[in-house]
Amino acid sequence: MRVSLFVPPEGVSGFEMAWPPPRTVRPLAPTMPPVFKVSGKVETIPGAVMPSTIRMLARWLPRAPKEVPVSMDGTFGFADVLGGEYELRIGRDAWTVTRHFNIPNQDVSGIEIKSAVPVHGRVVMADGTRLTMTDFKIQSGHTAGSPGNTRTMPTIQRDFDVQDDGTFTVGAVSGEQRISVLGLPASYSVKSMVYGSMDLLANKLSLSSVPASEIVVTLEKSGVPDPNFSFLYQIGQGSLEHPTTIDSVRGTFTKDMVADPSRTFQFRLTDAQLSEIEKKLAAIDFWNADKYPAMFTMPNPGRTGCMSTGRQPMFLLVRRGQVSKELTWMDQDTVCTPNEAGRDLRSLKELLRQMIVSTPAYPTPPTPRGRYID
Repeated sequence: MRVSLFVPPEGVSGFEMAWPPPRTVRPLAPTMPPVFKVSGKVETIPGAVMPSTIRMLARWLPRAPKEVPVSMDGTFGFADVLGGEYELRIGRDAWTVTRHFNIPNQDVSGIEIKSAVPVHGRVVMADGTRLTMTDFKIQSGHTAGSPGNTRTMPTIQRDFDVQDDGTFTVGAVSGEQRISVLGLPASYSVKSMVYGSMDLLANKLSLSSVPASEIVVTLEKSGVPDPNFSFLYQIGQGSLEHPTTIDSVRGTFTKDMVADPSRTFQFRLTDAQLSEIEKKLAAIDFWNADKYPAMFTMPNPGRTGCMSTGRQPMFLLVRRGQVSKELTWMDQDTVCTPNEAGRDLRSLKELLRQMIVSTPAYPTPPTPRGRYID
């Protein structure tokens, strides 16, 4: 407040000023985060019932799921959706189909998602004997439809369990899908796989109507003896919840895709590679219980120690003849603290990494979307 005042030669006394009451401070209006619309279409096999609803779930943030109806023509739409990572989910139980997408800073439209129908099947032995092992899976893979105006996910892969009686049920979608046997021990091989008169070893499964037949997988003994040496290797980032895995018995390689579901591929190591790994384990004295107890922990560097990488837990199960040993390494991979056991274990990890790189799985694993930060 500014007031003009004239002061004569004799001066001024008894001057008073009155101040107005302070103004009330108005609170700032809250800034609402922007919301967007998400729309797309559900594609079904001709003759199949259109799902009644579709769900949307946030992938990382604690947001309430949304569910909206699906129109008779398959279209759907969500309103008032905050930006972030989401997945669409349609169907129930084993035949649920998911589709991941993200909302950057605009509406998302044109997302296509395929609804699955159950196709039953059974596994039999060619010689008519009873199936004695079911520790393998039936895998389906199909190319996703339009991702709308967001990123693409070229292949959707799903694995289905084989029951003790040899039966299984896969979720089939419209269009072509590759059906395969995943994780079959080397002592068995697939002789044939058919859906009606369709040879699924040579062709992809394509359904033009609701399934009217079953998938029959016929196995036979390959004559390959059970291996004297085998291993299961897992390495995670922060935890072993979604590890990258090599299983030499099942002949599979599972790749952690970071922001997307893991992908599993056929990946059988050669006898020479298995022999190299077995020799490496002997060289680092892996079977020495004093050096490597079942739960192996390296000493942390402490407050005055040097830096370490992010936590990369490892699990290793090795079988040699009738002897087996498990090792879990839950500590940080300290890069500076001298520790012979940790150094040797890292050298084994590097050997396995080089084998993965030099022996590409088929099909070649895609590059993950995103990466971990230590």
